Amino acid sequence: MGSGSERHGLERIASQLGEPNIVTKLGADLTPSDLTTLMLAVAERRAARVDPAGVLRRYSSDRFSRPAPVPCSSSRCPTTAMYGTFISSPSRMR
Repeated sequence: MGSGSERHGLERIASQLGEPNIVTKLGADLTPSDLTTLMLAVAERRAARVDPAGVLRRYSSDRFSRPAPVPCSSSRCPTTAMYGTFISSPSRMR
């Protein structure tokens, strides 16, 4: 496990769910793809409940809801450049 605050958070979550071994079960008993499927389903359900005002509230109070230090468009540059290379030279895709 990680730091003391992380451990405290995990203990709180496990207690709230009534499942003391939740981290072990999710981490060891599920395949990586099943864990990803579960996490995506949870994220989708949570996102469906959030309205724009809730996003702004979370931004001001949640340490995990912060803008990225780099513009979103810059993270697309490598993908866009690679895609452009394939489009301009279709023979490379064979």
